[in-house]
Amino acid sequence: MAKTITITVQLFDATLQGRRSLRLSGSTCRLGIVPRDMMKDTLVNPKLNEFMLAKYSFYILLSDISTGVYGVYIGKARSFSDRVASHLRDKPNWHTALVFNSSDPGFLTDTEINYLEHLGIKLAKELYPELTENAVIPTKPAISPEREDEMNDFFDDIRLLTNFYGCTIFEEPVSCEETISSPEIPLTLSIPIEPEREPSVRIAPLENENMKQFYPFHITKPQG
Repeated sequence: MAKTITITVQLFDATLQGRRSLRLSGSTCRLGIVPRDMMKDTLVNPKLNEFMLAKYSFYILLSDISTGVYGVYIGKARSFSDRVASHLRDKPNWHTALVFNSSDPGFLTDTEINYLEHLGIKLAKELYPELTENAVIPTKPAISPEREDEMNDFFDDIRLLTNFYGCTIFEEPVSCEETISSPEIPLTLSIPIEPEREPSVRIAPLENENMKQFYPFHITKPQG
C-alpha cells in the first residue's frame, strides 16, 4: 500500500493567488510561495519574512517565456531575504518565487544548500535545458554519505511540492496527446498532464480541427 502524505497549505492572503506556505507531513521541508508584486511587502513583514524567507533556502524563480510556457532560474541562499534584492533589480521577468527551507533551524547549512542547488540545476537542465535559465551546473560540493542521503530525501520532497504547486520542471517530459482510432467514431484524446493553473512547464494541448469529440483528463503520476 502506498504511503499516505498530507500537505498542509496556509493562505496568508486568503487567496490562491497570494502568499502561501506548503508543508509535508513527516518532513521538515517547507515551501513558501511569494508573487513578485508582494515580495517587498513580505520582506518588511517581520513575521512572514522570518517564517518564509530569512533562512537557508533553495529557490526557484518562475518567469514567462511564451503563452503557456514558463522558464525557471534555480538558486540557493543563506537568506533569501538578502538574495532576492538583486533578483528584483537584475531579473525583471520573473513573477513568482518558490522558496524551500526547513522548519528545523539547523538542518540546512552552506554545504546542504550548495548540494541542493547542484541537484536542482543538473536535473532541470537534463530535462528542460531550453527552459532553465542557469548557464552552468554548479560543482557538487564535498558532503558526507549520510548527509547526501538526507539531502536526496529532502530534494525528493522539494520535487513533490514543486509538482504539487504546478511546476513540472523536475518531472520527466510526457507526451500531451494520444490518439485512439475507432472504425465508427474517431476520437482525439488531448491529455494535459496538470490542470490549467499558474506556473507549469507544460504546453497546452494542440487543437485538432478534425476533432469529433474532446475529453479533458487529469492524470496523477504515482510514486514508484
